This record gives sequence, C-alpha cells and structure tokens, in this order.
Amino acid sequence: MRQEDIPKTSFITHSGHYEFLVMWWKCNAPSTFQDIVNTIYEPYLRKFVLVFFDDILIYSTDWAMHLVHLKKVLELLKKHQLYAKRNKCTFTQMKVEYLGHIISWEGVATDPQKVECMLKWPTPTTVKALRGFFGLTGYYRKFIKGYGVISKPLTLLLKKNACEWNHEAEEAFNQLKEVMTTAPVLAMPDFSKPFIVETDASGKGIGVVLMQEDRSITYQSKALAAKNLGLSTYEKEFLALILAVTKWRYYLQRNHFIIRTNQKSLKHILDQRIDSVLLQKWVAKLLGLSYEVQYQKGSENRAADALLRVGHEQEESQSNAITTQPLPIPEQAWSCISMDFIEGLPSSEGKDSILVGVDRITKYSHFIALKHPYTATSIAKLFFDNIYKLHGLPTSIVTDKDKIFTSKFWKELFSLSGVSLDMSSDYHPQSDGQTERVNQCLENYLRCMCHQKPKWAQWLTLAEFWSNTNFHTGLAATPSKLFMPTHRINCPLVLICKTTTQRLVPRNNVGIPQVLIQWSHSSPDQATWEDYKEIATKFPGFDPWGQGSKKGGRNVVFTGQNTILDTSRTMKGADIDRAIKGSFEFGSNLISPAESDAVLGQLGSDQIEEGIGDFSGETYPN
Repeated sequence: MRQEDIPKTSFITHSGHYEFLVMWWKCNAPSTFQDIVNTIYEPYLRKFVLVFFDDILIYSTDWAMHLVHLKKVLELLKKHQLYAKRNKCTFTQMKVEYLGHIISWEGVATDPQKVECMLKWPTPTTVKALRGFFGLTGYYRKFIKGYGVISKPLTLLLKKNACEWNHEAEEAFNQLKEVMTTAPVLAMPDFSKPFIVETDASGKGIGVVLMQEDRSITYQSKALAAKNLGLSTYEKEFLALILAVTKWRYYLQRNHFIIRTNQKSLKHILDQRIDSVLLQKWVAKLLGLSYEVQYQKGSENRAADALLRVGHEQEESQSNAITTQPLPIPEQAWSCISMDFIEGLPSSEGKDSILVGVDRITKYSHFIALKHPYTATSIAKLFFDNIYKLHGLPTSIVTDKDKIFTSKFWKELFSLSGVSLDMSSDYHPQSDGQTERVNQCLENYLRCMCHQKPKWAQWLTLAEFWSNTNFHTGLAATPSKLFMPTHRINCPLVLICKTTTQRLVPRNNVGIPQVLIQWSHSSPDQATWEDYKEIATKFPGFDPWGQGSKKGGRNVVFTGQNTILDTSRTMKGADIDRAIKGSFEFGSNLISPAESDAVLGQLGSDQIEEGIGDFSGETYPN
C-alpha cells in the first residue's frame, strides 16, 4: 500500500487506533467499502444522492435546495472522517459525467470518451477479446435500437465450436461501432407522469420500449428460445408484454401505465377464457398492476423497429443486492471455530483426507489426517482427541452442509454439549470462507513440501507449524503470536528479581543448600526456595554471593553447638549436626568462635540464614 494511502485505512477498536500497512483481501474490499458508504448515506440514498463506491452524485431541483443537500452530504463525510479530493470534485453543474454517462437537463447520454474507445477497438482475434468488446458495447445497449440484430453474427461466435471470423462478423463489428456514435439521449423517468410501454414481436424475438411523453427512457429485447419459436403471434405479443412487466416492474407498479401493442386481441386479455397453463402463469404476473391496453398499428409502433435488433444473447444472472449478515466476532480464542474437509488426496501412510479446524479470531489451525471411510462418530472422536483436549468446547462451530455435520449423531452430540452448529447456506460457501481459504493455503504448503511425491502425511505437522507461524495480512500478526503471546512465562526461573535468604536442608543424609528467590512481577509472599545447584546449572551467571563462590558467603551465621573437626588446615571442617551426616569445608577466614556454648536445639532447615545482595532487574539466560 502506498505510504500516503495508509492513513485512509485507519480504524478505531476498543484497544486503540490502527492502520492497515497492506491492503486487506481484495475480494472483500469493494463490497465492504460499498456497504460502508451505503450505510452512511442510507437516510438520503436515492432521495437526492447516489453513491457508487467513491462516486457521489448529488441532484436537486433548484439552487437553494441543492446547497442544502450539498451541506448534508459534506457533513456526513466529515462526521465519518471521509475526505474528497478537491480537484476531482465538481459543484453546481448543469451537466456531469457519472459512471460512463453524461447526465444533464436533457436526459442521459453516452460518454463520448467511452464511445471513442469502442471506435478504436481492434478486430477481435480471440473469444476473450470479443467478450471484452461486448462488455463495452453492452453497457450502452439500452441506447441502441438495433443492437441485437446487428450483434447477432458476433454473438454466434461466442458459442462452443463456433465458426471462425468471417465477412458477416466483420460487417457486424463495424456497423456496431457506427451506431454507437448516433446513440440517442434517453429521458430521465418522472414518477409523477404515466409511463408508456410499447411492445412488439417478430419471428425470432420480442422487444419493448419504455417511454414518457414520446421520449424513450430505455429499450429491452430478447431472442426467443427454441421452445418459444413455435408460439403463436398472440402468445409472442403476450410474452413481450410479460418481458416489460418483469424488467420494469419497479417503474410500473407505483402508478397507472399504458400498454401499446399491435395485437388487438390483447385489449381484452382479462375478459378472455384462458385454458393454457402457460398463459395462466403470464396473467398472474399482471395481477396487482394498474394498466390500460391500447391498440396501435405496427407501422406506428416504435418497438417494431426495435425488434430488428434482437440478438441471441443470454443474460447472466446477478445476485440480488441484499446485504449479507456477517458472523459475530468471537470474544475469546477457540470459543468459535470453523471446520471443513480436504478430500481426494493421494494415499499417504494410509490417509487420503484432512480435517481442518480453525479458530475464527486468531486463525490458529489444526490439521488432522483421515482415512476413508469415516463416520460422524470417528470425526467426533478426532475432534475431542485433537481440539477439545487442547482448547475445550467451543460455543459455536461453523461448517458446510457435509453429510457428517448434518448427521443426527453429530447434531445431538453437540446439542447436548451446548455447542451451536452454524452451517453455511446452500450455494454460498462464503459463510465458511475462512476454512476454505486455509484449505487453499494448506494445499499450497503440501504441494511445495511434497513436490511430485504424494507423501504428504509426514509433512502435515510441519505444514501446521508453518501455517500458525506465517504472517497473516488480515491479522497483521501470526496466529501463534495471537494465540500464545510472547510475554508469557514458560518457566518462572527465567526472571529472578532478588534472593533474600539461604538455608541448608537435610536430604538423604546430606545438607542441600537452598536460596529463597523472589521472582520478577511477583510479590515477596510468592518467593520460593530453590536448590542452589539446580539454579547454578540452569543459570551459569547466577552468583548470589557476588564473588563467584559456589558454597556460601561471608555472612553465614551458625546457631547451635558445632564441632571443628580439623584445625590444622587452612580449610576447616565443621560437624554441623549429627542429624546431617557429612562435612562442609569453609575458609578459616570465614569462621569465628561461638559466643556461647549453650545448645540451642537441633539444627533445623531454617537455622542457617544469610543476607544476600539484591539482584533486582537482572535476568538470566534459560
């Protein structure tokens, strides 16, 4: 992401203010941004403002009202910290370019720059190039009356095993360019005035025109499928009427409208006896609409000419603009997970499938090798052996509608466990898109590790480690870092604040020196006794006496009766107590005569004390 664009991605969370350093997933970016602007301008959308991504169109009936509308739009931008670049904005214009159209008081026209691109388009040599040309010209098909019939030779080339480019296709290609330069200006709809629908049909297709006050608003045509070519003229005219009602229902359902057709019998459509099941379905689509059918001669019908443009295009279906509901954000790790299978893998160590489990908040994953055939019982056992024992039961599990996850056993098991099973809807795998994406990454990992050898099972553990320690752009971190923070303390001996006391404890008839250690980030009450030798082994730099000594310091004070075993050597041996069978050697400069010979009792584990220096702030290597 460019440095100057990073602040534009900033967002606020409960833990602070963050910015994206890299672009989030491109497949979600457009829809996410469009959803944001739709939410912001929802109170005014389609009342005086239209928003398509970063293109904002404000329209008003007069100057004073336009200033009010403009102020409201800019206030919303400011409120949500969105910015518009001044040199890309135009204000108070009578004519404006918007989404490839020129909008003015006259109506809507094609953009001359887009038309110029069509004129410069080279002759297509591949199907892909031809589709690109159709994509550009098809955007303006509602402006062109003869679009269908002109483009039909080109449309036939899109079929499978179609013929090569020929003279007829070349002529259609050039003619389509020419008609684009003469596209009319379409009128804007006025819902306070009645609409007029002109229909007509021919042997190969049907066509309709939506009008107001003799000005065209839009055109629509459709080639007849093979099953409809044998319909009667009456039925074809009726089908054209149904096409108009289906395509423009949002225009027609509000007010009374007029239907003009050259089929006189359609004037009495509701008075006729209809025996055909097909016609009964068509009549049902007219119910609830207020209309009047007027007869018009074919020579006077504008739609009759428009029918000549009918081609054999098949319109691609588009999903309804319904806002999908995102899954709720989990409150803690492994409270909500998603699961899926990877099947069809080559056999490796007797395994041919993988069960993938992913935490929805940290993206931490587990990969479990499987063997066909497996049942809901075996999958449940693997779940408890590999996920439950590490993370406990989740509150919800997101899956697709695999037969394992829809089985009665699986549903009953997790229902009794209090786990919600959330399954993706039909033909919408995006609900479990997180696991689908992890599956892709896992397959890439195994492909790189195994190359052409299908021994993927032995690499599965390494692939899981790689996945959990790999940087995720969406998280701006690794799953392992989020799930297991780096500030955790695996062993409390790593951080030593200071030592306070020394003692000797009897163990196997030998006195074992110990030190009382206070740990960092812990209170003095949580100090623990540790064997000196064990600490000295783990931390070679640990020197509580400050002189490199390995046994005791200067300030050792013995209480009780002790016997000097040998006074002839520089090193003195002291019989500490009969309870401790063994001897300790001290330098002669480190011992002194006892002040009293009184026996103070048996030597206990807390009868040898020492004041030891403060090591606050020091850390020792593990």
